[in-house]
Amino acid sequence: MAFELDELIQQSNRYFQNNNWIAIIRLLEPHCEPTGEGWNHAALLRQLGFAYTQQNQLAKALRCYRQWSELEPDRAAPYYCQGYVFYLEKKWQQAISCFEQRWLFTRIIWFVYTGKPEHFLKRINR
Repeated sequence: MAFELDELIQQSNRYFQNNNWIAIIRLLEPHCEPTGEGWNHAALLRQLGFAYTQQNQLAKALRCYRQWSELEPDRAAPYYCQGYVFYLEKKWQQAISCFEQRWLFTRIIWFVYTGKPEHFLKRINR
């Protein structure tokens, strides 16, 4: 199964380089259903979500990004991508909420990495 996923990623990357969004959707969609092996693979969900966004299939993109955020809850990118979908749908409050969550993750990671989390906590507790 890992070999198949590696092949899917490689083929999807080739399509991505050529902006072939329809080919990415055709390739990944069957694997990224809740019962498919790609449903638990963040890289596949990210690429499929982006391809859906490029084809204006926003509900499907959001579904991919939400599952991606379930798989990697500590990463900022899935929340940013969800915010972008809401932005495209003109759902401003939901977009802002996602972007704020992404900003918060980014700041927490930076302050923890620099060894200064107390400075961050003081700023958000104002």
